[in-house]
Amino acid sequence: NTEIKKFIGYLPDEPYVYNLLTGREFLSFISSIYKIKFDEQKFDYYLDKLDLKNVIDQIISSYSKGMKQKLLLMSIFLRDPEIYILDEPLIGLDPQSISYLKKYIIEKSSLGKTIILATHLLDLAESLATRLVIIYEGEIIISGTKKELVQKLNLSENASLEQIYLVATKSEKSL
Repeated sequence: NTEIKKFIGYLPDEPYVYNLLTGREFLSFISSIYKIKFDEQKFDYYLDKLDLKNVIDQIISSYSKGMKQKLLLMSIFLRDPEIYILDEPLIGLDPQSISYLKKYIIEKSSLGKTIILATHLLDLAESLATRLVIIYEGEIIISGTKKELVQKLNLSENASLEQIYLVATKSEKSL
């Protein structure tokens, strides 16, 4: 249902783009699917923040993986959904874009948006997440705030997310 999809912005681990379109055509196409009114100011803002100004009118097949990732993120940002599902969103991004994405996630979360971030980068998860879910071999092993995870696993309150993960997955293996 398109109405429900308007509320969700999904970035898959291996996203698909229409390589024969330009970046501008792709964003226009996505906007038309979701019936989003084109906002020139917002468009220019994200072009600048994601450093896509020089490539937006080029065919997407000429884009690097990182540029495609930024284009897909921009397609979500322009819609500003209530729920963001981002699967490994940093893949291919340059340090400037990574920094911006982190700030974006923090800002949207503070505004009450739901951000679901799937990542293997534990430092990223630890710095951004308010609730954590550790999944191992397709199963949820443990979930909660970092403080709750530390308590559930009887770890030091200074334990890193990496330590939490290693203890949680090791105990899961021994069951």
